[in-house]
Amino acid sequence: MLIGNSFNHGLYHGLIPIMNVPFLNSSPAPLMFVSRVRDIMHNGTVHIPERCHVGELKMLYKRLKRKINPLTHNAFPIVQDPHKKLLQGLIDRKNLEQLMMDLNDGKKKQDLLVGKNKNEVNVMEYADRSPITVFPHTTVARAYSIFRKLGLRHLVVLERNGEVCGMITRKDLMLYKLVEHHQRALDLIKRLQ
Repeated sequence: MLIGNSFNHGLYHGLIPIMNVPFLNSSPAPLMFVSRVRDIMHNGTVHIPERCHVGELKMLYKRLKRKINPLTHNAFPIVQDPHKKLLQGLIDRKNLEQLMMDLNDGKKKQDLLVGKNKNEVNVMEYADRSPITVFPHTTVARAYSIFRKLGLRHLVVLERNGEVCGMITRKDLMLYKLVEHHQRALDLIKRLQ
């Protein structure tokens, strides 16, 4: 094994990029120091309002559980209201499932329901109230080191005014995606010239 590893990586290390496992190396690639978070973030993330209607939560939960084209994110940002997307917290899939189980339980359901008609839920009771965030102009290398040092699965991207503009997952930090993005940008510049 030692002699084989002196010539190339081991078999399991070679399978990491083939299987698309989001394994992060100890240091970021040089391309990450000149790239920005806005280039790799997901823009169309699902937002959950702080006081969410029970029907909306049930629809979201069905989208998580369906077999064909399910939601793949593990966490969802909680915003102040659907129109003003000020970040209030972050709820992960496990806590969302716990919330849905508590809503199905008759005794706990009455304690959770709020609002005029008792048809809304305060999602913040199940959420992380202080998620780690970055700005869109932050370098990818900085986001990469935050992921590595803190062992994160997702990172919320905020505008200067505190509104959610995207999310980053470990798969977004894979080097080949960044290379593809830069290649598309170079191809566009060549076509314009």
